[in-house]
Amino acid sequence: MNNSETGNSNLAYLLAGCAIGAGVALIFAPKSGKEMRDDISNKTLKGLEQAKSYGSDLSNKAQNVYHQIYDKAVNTLETAKEKLNAGVENGQQLLQKGEDFVTDKMNDGKDKAQSVAKNVKSQVNNLTH
Repeated sequence: MNNSETGNSNLAYLLAGCAIGAGVALIFAPKSGKEMRDDISNKTLKGLEQAKSYGSDLSNKAQNVYHQIYDKAVNTLETAKEKLNAGVENGQQLLQKGEDFVTDKMNDGKDKAQSVAKNVKSQVNNLTH
């Protein structure tokens, strides 16, 4: 059981104990039946109002916690998307650099191969003439 559940459980026991104690006090008080019924009714209404108030407070706190968690989750998701998009963009840039590098090296190799071929052709021509 976590602290929140323990606190809620303790609050319920406290409210129940207060209600029982108030009822017992009213029963043993030297009052007439009508006065006692009115007191019991009033105490019961006050207890219900307090319970509604505690319930409303608890509901508001739960909504606040929900919204905080939701906002953090949305922010985390947005941050992850931004980082992923940045990573994809960086990957595309690296891929383009790699393609450019390979193309440059292929062109260099082609130029060198053509130069070697011309030299070989020239030397072959010199030998045959």
